[in-house]
Amino acid sequence: MKRRTFLRAGTAAIGLPYGLAAASTFGAAAADYGTRGTIAVEENRVRFFTESVSKPIRLMVVADTHLFIDDERGRPYQKYSCRMAAAYNRTKHFQTGEDTNPEASFVRVLERA
Repeated sequence: MKRRTFLRAGTAAIGLPYGLAAASTFGAAAADYGTRGTIAVEENRVRFFTESVSKPIRLMVVADTHLFIDDERGRPYQKYSCRMAAAYNRTKHFQTGEDTNPEASFVRVLERA
């Protein structure tokens, strides 16, 4: 499936007009597919249902992880970044509740990707 077709189908599935979401990005005219769809959200899984997508696809979204790794290059900026770095350096896994940290979580995401 081509990226433009995927974007059109995906935005149509969640009720966004293609012209709003992607036409300005690609400079393409919005096509009238007349296709709507639905979505289902179950915990951290989102499923799209639309006739515009003919075969299953998998999409992984990796959000901001608040990684706080720094070296000498970051010293001039530590006065700006230390509050956020300290706030998220010990976290709990959202499903298991086990103690973790942003770096370990990021490594797990990369292993799954």
